[in-house]
Amino acid sequence: MCVIKKVCKKKFTLIELLLVIAILGILMSILLPSLSQVRAKTKTAVCVTNLKQVGQLVYIYAGSNNDKLPGPNWHSIYGTYHDSPHLESRLAIYAGLPKPIRNTYVDFDLTFCPGFDSSTNPNSNFRKNIQFMMIGKNDNGDFYFGSNVRNTPPRNISEVEDASEENALYEYDQLQTSVPKKTSPTPRHGKKGSKFLRTALWFDGHAKATTESAKH
Repeated sequence: MCVIKKVCKKKFTLIELLLVIAILGILMSILLPSLSQVRAKTKTAVCVTNLKQVGQLVYIYAGSNNDKLPGPNWHSIYGTYHDSPHLESRLAIYAGLPKPIRNTYVDFDLTFCPGFDSSTNPNSNFRKNIQFMMIGKNDNGDFYFGSNVRNTPPRNISEVEDASEENALYEYDQLQTSVPKKTSPTPRHGKKGSKFLRTALWFDGHAKATTESAKH
């Protein structure tokens, strides 16, 4: 019973409280997937932007080296670099980073995919895992960037036969774990239909997330 001139405090009934909790649960179930999709799209956008900048660095390198593409290289590309025959190491100084030093690893943000993670090896230094693969070849099967594996030199950038159709880099779709010879799939940018989206860079400098198979 309320006393005159005193404010009456109304308490929630159990049914009202349960109703509020149910409504909050419904709202969270609607909002959380949307937020996850936004985060995933943001990571994809960052990865694509990074690859476009890598493409610009390739052209800057070529312009400073008689139009030769950076190489010869090992085919794998990492999120760190040191003094080794890899694309990221050759591009480092053109990105304003320190000169590569043997066994001194430095982060190379442009070749690190922000969507790169794994539940199988949470303690792994992700940046030291393969991020992309150098895949562009001419009709004779020679890598445009050259190849340390095949002992072939890098090509002149003008020799790329169809720059708008030829992949330069393609996202590596496996994550190396600490277990020897074991890998786990890493769909870093989700799916489009039943196919995984992976980011790729073409020799004309454009980049995108695609479900297309890499063109070798």
